[in-house]
Amino acid sequence: MPLVTSQMRWLAYRRMHALIHNLVTIAALLERKPVIPDVPCEYIRTVQQRAASTPVHRSRFGVSHPSIVVTGPKDKPVCRLAPGTWRPGGPDQCYHNRIMSQFDYDDFLTSEHVTPAWTPQKPLPNLTLPQLPVEPPAGGDASATEGMVDALKRLCAAHGKSHATEQLLQLDGLLPIRDLLIDAAIGTSEFASERARLASGRPRWRSQLQGAQLRELEGVCPGAKQLIGWRKACVGYFLAE
Repeated sequence: MPLVTSQMRWLAYRRMHALIHNLVTIAALLERKPVIPDVPCEYIRTVQQRAASTPVHRSRFGVSHPSIVVTGPKDKPVCRLAPGTWRPGGPDQCYHNRIMSQFDYDDFLTSEHVTPAWTPQKPLPNLTLPQLPVEPPAGGDASATEGMVDALKRLCAAHGKSHATEQLLQLDGLLPIRDLLIDAAIGTSEFASERARLASGRPRWRSQLQGAQLRELEGVCPGAKQLIGWRKACVGYFLAE
């Protein structure tokens, strides 16, 4: 059996969060509610910390992770990402008007105003994520940022023309998993420089969608003006500063 190190577990968990990050970024730009999916509990058991201080043995689910809420019976638990909020109870909290959990989405699909417009037999309209730039080199890359903005413009323009009135929309293109965030790339290079980053006091992930880029997107992406507020409210889903 291969050795699984703490760094490998951290990277696996970060890659899962990168998928969530990309989903909520696109949803926010399009003024859509992203559905935050349930997470396999066995996956969390695999990636959670193996420290003596982690009270796994006191959990009836075998899951002890600060970002995971576990519900259901002991023999069939369900794991969900905890709300990625900034401060509980504040006006800018990550409330349900911003995100939808999988269990809420399941109920939503059976509601009276949705059922006539969509059934499991009717495929959802697909919004395909355009090819995005690869990870920029250390220090940033203006051309990579421009390419990302151009790709997002194409995405928003396509959505506005053909899917604006659709109640449900399926986003394709997040898989296979890449070490890439839509607005701030990550990769193995970050781990090598983490100690230096801490010493510098700079944010771990600096968003490439700053004010200038968001102003470029405002004409085609209806949520561009609110993206920074969205990021601050739901910081745990965005992983970007």
